[in-house]
Amino acid sequence: MIIRPLHDDKLGHATYLIGCPRSGEAAVLDARRDVDQLIDVSRRMNLRLVAAFETHVAGDVLLGTRELARRLGVMVCTSEEGGPDRRPAWPEAETGPDGRPVRHERLRDGSVFRVGGVEILAVHTPGHTPEHLTFVATDRSAGATEPRAVFTGDFLVCGDMGRPDHPSTVPNDSLVRDALARVMFRAVPRFLSLADHVQVWPGRSPAGRWGGPSWSPPSSTVGYERRYNRALRAALGGEQRFVDTMLEEPPEGLLSLPRIERANLRGPEPLHALPSPARLTAGELRSLDPRRAAVLDTRPWSVYRSAHLPGALFAPMDATFPFVASSFVGAQQPVYLIVEPDQLDEAVRDLVRLGLDTVAGWTAPADLVGHESAGELAAIEDADANDAIELLDSRGVWVLDIRRRGEFAEARIPGSVNVPSEELPSRLDELPRDRRILVTCRSGLRSARSAAYLKRMGFDVINLAGGLTAWESALATLER
Repeated sequence: MIIRPLHDDKLGHATYLIGCPRSGEAAVLDARRDVDQLIDVSRRMNLRLVAAFETHVAGDVLLGTRELARRLGVMVCTSEEGGPDRRPAWPEAETGPDGRPVRHERLRDGSVFRVGGVEILAVHTPGHTPEHLTFVATDRSAGATEPRAVFTGDFLVCGDMGRPDHPSTVPNDSLVRDALARVMFRAVPRFLSLADHVQVWPGRSPAGRWGGPSWSPPSSTVGYERRYNRALRAALGGEQRFVDTMLEEPPEGLLSLPRIERANLRGPEPLHALPSPARLTAGELRSLDPRRAAVLDTRPWSVYRSAHLPGALFAPMDATFPFVASSFVGAQQPVYLIVEPDQLDEAVRDLVRLGLDTVAGWTAPADLVGHESAGELAAIEDADANDAIELLDSRGVWVLDIRRRGEFAEARIPGSVNVPSEELPSRLDELPRDRRILVTCRSGLRSARSAAYLKRMGFDVINLAGGLTAWESALATLER
């Protein structure tokens, strides 16, 4: 059996090619939306894609199952568990490249399908979402009678388990979250019944925002998880201990999650090809209406904060780029990029995986040079910790902490107000427009992105350089 993972290191999303070397057939699990890369990989491996299947209806990344069906005519396998509201509607009406209806199989607990000599068993493992399936693979072509690998999707990530309070599914409903945690607990024995040697391939990696613990590997074994997985160890203490462990941090999620989930249910719009944005001059970008268009500036913070196009968002080309786009860009907003030419393709792929297809134009950072002196660019103030302490003493600022609630509960600047960054677009009316806002996080990086968004929305903001860490250090120095 051939297993080839393709990881999105920003979203922490994993796509898998699962192939039979004897037949040359392969299936794709939880395909990313821009399928051209995985098609190229399969061809280089001399594999023919015959099926595409999904662990669950994802809420944080658009899947490419429909795209593969339209382009290649692969058989589509989706979950029948979880009730009618969790059932993707698009396969019945979809056609392949020959114009014929695509083959579609709705999988239930215990369903088995084959890819060449590889037997794949569907196991219902609800909790993260009601319809979630885990897939157990046995290489019959090699004469194996025991499973070799389990693909756990978001039910289990290495070192932990997927959240049973997925924000797009359960927005702050503690009773439903509790119920999901309990059905997840009852699904744990299904995983633990597998032999220790079985390889574990989760749908999440540590890289992404919804991935596993930062120390966890991208793959594992059942034996390793049995010994070291935080949630599985909690399950040994009984149902209530497991539930308490899984729900110990309140749910927080991006406003884009319901939109992406709905798109996966109805079928993402056909992509055909990646958007090809036109190269524009800085002057052309400057003339855009910032209320309609979203400009994502990928330059370093030190450069961006000193001089950026008015209304542009700070969106560095690192693991946070999709977060900025998901949090602060509307689904139908035209998107413009300030990005290095060799990173343009990467940025466009990041956006289409979130359903942000309206990438209309771009310019290179070098094109902005010379506009500073013309007074065409804006700036954001960075206050060091000592300046922030003086501002706080004089009550010259209103302090906004944009970290997660659990972080805020552990330590914070006295008098600060907590609004997690992903919730800012829906809670702007809670922020004062008649006072300067000092935006802070742990290190000053997350707050920089949020400060840029708030400035775009018309607030008077200062970013706390170094964040709470620098503030605590400066305060300790003054107290000596």
